[in-house]
Amino acid sequence: MAGPRYGDPVPHGPQYGQPPPQPPGPGDQPGRGPGRQPAGWPQPNQPPRVRQRANVPERELRQRAIAALVFGGVSLIALFGLSADLRKGVYVLSFSALIGLAACVIGISALVKARKTNSYRPRGAIGGIVLGVIGMLISVPILLTYLAFPTQLTNYVNCLSQAQNSTAQKACMTQFYKSIGLDTSALKNP
Repeated sequence: MAGPRYGDPVPHGPQYGQPPPQPPGPGDQPGRGPGRQPAGWPQPNQPPRVRQRANVPERELRQRAIAALVFGGVSLIALFGLSADLRKGVYVLSFSALIGLAACVIGISALVKARKTNSYRPRGAIGGIVLGVIGMLISVPILLTYLAFPTQLTNYVNCLSQAQNSTAQKACMTQFYKSIGLDTSALKNP
């Protein structure tokens, strides 16, 4: 019977009584020769490459991650400061968008540096990025709408504040859509 039987352990490395493998000579090409794999492929009888273990993140990375999380939370909390006064709302929306952007930048920079230093992802970095993106996704479209239609939005908010019932609120919405040039036929009930 030639070779090991099925289920028997396969011997690795030089066996007792056999000479060790010879290093390549001066005329040999690396990775070429009988029984050798091309360069870059795992060679037989070599242990598999083990991924290096990640380190605990440095204090600076942990602080960046916490700052990103705090900025993302502040970006969302600032949106609660919106009121019927749209002139003040522009400042609140701008603040929320900028703080949300800062949360994203700080969180991403913490993740990039953690990857470069082969350390774990610092806690709070992903949460800060997510909260910052949510804050920006809410504040930027509202801010752009106000900057595009400041008079129309002011009139709409004033109309809504005086509306007493849902019919009056629908009338305010129809008036707003007409003032910005949107078709209101989709809003009417069939």
